[in-house]
Amino acid sequence: MTSTNPAPLKFLPGVSAPLAANAFPEAIAIADMNRDGKVDLLMGNGNEPIGTASLFLGNGAGGFGNPITFAVNGADPEMIAIADLSNDGIPDLVTANEQTAGSVSVMLGSGNGSFGAAATIAVGKDPHQVAIADVNGDKKLDLVTTDTGSSSVSILLGKGNGTFGNATSYTTGQSTQPVAVAIGDFNDDNKLDLAIASHNTNKVAILLNNGDGSFAAPTTAVVGTSPYSIVTEDLNHDGKLDLVTANFDSANLSVLLGNGNGTFGPATQIAVGNGPVSVAAVDLNGDNNKELVVANQNSGTLSVLPGNGNGTFGAATALTVGNQPYTVAVGDFNNDGKSDLVTANAGSHNLSVWLNQTCLVVREGEMIDGSLEKVVSMTANLTTATLLLNGSTVTTSNIAGGVNVMGTQVGDKIIGNVQENTLDGQGGDDQITGSKGDDRLIGGAGNDTLNGQADDDTLMGGAGNDRLKGGVGNDEYLFSMKGSFTRAGMGVDEIVGFQKGRDRIGLDQTTFVGLERKGLFGRRLSFEAVGSQQQAEKSSALITYDRSTGSLSYNQNGKDAGLGSGGLFATLSRAIDLNVSDFVIQR
Repeated sequence: MTSTNPAPLKFLPGVSAPLAANAFPEAIAIADMNRDGKVDLLMGNGNEPIGTASLFLGNGAGGFGNPITFAVNGADPEMIAIADLSNDGIPDLVTANEQTAGSVSVMLGSGNGSFGAAATIAVGKDPHQVAIADVNGDKKLDLVTTDTGSSSVSILLGKGNGTFGNATSYTTGQSTQPVAVAIGDFNDDNKLDLAIASHNTNKVAILLNNGDGSFAAPTTAVVGTSPYSIVTEDLNHDGKLDLVTANFDSANLSVLLGNGNGTFGPATQIAVGNGPVSVAAVDLNGDNNKELVVANQNSGTLSVLPGNGNGTFGAATALTVGNQPYTVAVGDFNNDGKSDLVTANAGSHNLSVWLNQTCLVVREGEMIDGSLEKVVSMTANLTTATLLLNGSTVTTSNIAGGVNVMGTQVGDKIIGNVQENTLDGQGGDDQITGSKGDDRLIGGAGNDTLNGQADDDTLMGGAGNDRLKGGVGNDEYLFSMKGSFTRAGMGVDEIVGFQKGRDRIGLDQTTFVGLERKGLFGRRLSFEAVGSQQQAEKSSALITYDRSTGSLSYNQNGKDAGLGSGGLFATLSRAIDLNVSDFVIQR
């Protein structure tokens, strides 16, 4: 949430999930395994208990429950992957079991966080990673493993019901030690190709797809020393997939821009922490450019590099995690619309969570939306083009066009520009100023102060006791709820500087039920100006105005004693003579 230039990337540490003292977490993946709308974590256990994986159910607020551990029928589930393999709408689990024999385990999800028995399928020796994609174009998901011990990749064609055919192996070159695979269409022929990080040769092997799930002999591209992880994305917005490798021994990343024909340009090296073992590409600030996130095993850190959108990256920010982070994964853990980070830390036997607090970008003509921001205060000034969170300026750039603002759930200060703005404070006690243009100011919950200033504005305080000032122009003070009138939901607003003959008081007929009465000259507002509150409560009119106090009331029960389910909803700062012409009914 910010303006046309991205704000600095910002993260806050979440609640880390402790594991058993001798646990050795290696793999981690993210999905909603029990279909409750909250992201869960799945972890492969490299040591204790041997041959198991663990599920951590998310609470939707950035935290996770205690691990639920189950067998995978593999001695060392090095890496895991999640997808719907049986076409039942429920995510399933696959583990790559790194052992001399070599296998993958497939477990079909039940939809409640549990899994069926593991089915084990043989692949090449020491499979390090498993990936899921439709490599033969039959709309059924297949499996791809990188077999480190046999210097090959294994392809297992899916049958669409959670079962797979026997593995077919393709060499990556003698003693290459393939450890990771990225899958994408690298030559623009609508067939998914493979990019393999070869740990022992400092190269990436490219295997182009023949279209039937078989692959051509590999070509290679040079990267840094001992590549351990690889990811593919379009990093420069040219419609061609690019590659990034995390190179363990050279402590850097290699960025290779794609040519769109299955080849890649020379690698650009970017320094990160020591021992990078896992890399992810994700948009963390909403500017449509991919950032890079790297787990550095020897440094115990994450490196976060902001993307420039042209294949280059800004300076890395280091986030401290546990000892020996083995994998980094990305997901929205607290349902705020932003991608958060988690690492599996083998050395400290825990998971580290970092929650994304970055202000998301809004482009010209769009909305600055802070409705899910968990901050103490937000100030958005569209006139001076500044946005502040908790008193710190996060951007000073041109905000042009009809930009609108939706505030946070706490107190905000929002100032419009010369355009026609919609400024919505949401929760908290907000200060909202319209500036020039015909603006729509909405206080939302809390006790808000709305100031329309110039031109013809609409001011709606919402819930709470609000102060509404239209300023210069023909303004409307609108009183509306999503349903029928309630005293708690409406509050009592103060109307400041009402100009008779120019301003209007708008009443929503859904909120104020039965506003109109049939008279001699057709239907009109049921209104009466009275001299005291007692007279107001005995009036037959539904809207009453006490000239002595400037009080406006909804007299829901007519002549019956009291105001029924209605009540006082506004007070004019100075008592003036109001009549029916000063009101407008919103239908």
